[in-house]
Amino acid sequence: MHSSSRSCARQGAIIIAKSNMHEFAYGITTLGSLFGQTRNPYALDRNPGGSSGGTGAAIAANFAAVGMGSDTCGSIRIPASHNSLVGIRGTQGLGQPQRDHSALPAPRTSADRLAPDRHRSRDRARRHRRL
Repeated sequence: MHSSSRSCARQGAIIIAKSNMHEFAYGITTLGSLFGQTRNPYALDRNPGGSSGGTGAAIAANFAAVGMGSDTCGSIRIPASHNSLVGIRGTQGLGQPQRDHSALPAPRTSADRLAPDRHRSRDRARRHRRL
């Protein structure tokens, strides 16, 4: 389990699933060779956006209240905008736990951020403080 998942679990979160992502986390259409195209729950003929679009689609479809993703070039912000969610890419060093990158595809840079997606900004702010 990734260190951010362990941290969430220690604080009482129940980890229920993993979601689809864009191949190697490099793309904005959430298309992967293993599971194919993730669909936008609001319009099945559209994609959910971003490499973390599977998480965004799952939250938008009410499969979960919160989900974690990584954001280097919009992978949290794009799914948030495509799925009517709140997703904010944190400032470097602010609220970012010391973590390994074992759950993130290589290569990763210092520009990468872990961040949650939520339905409401109040929930997003509460979760960000716990990270």
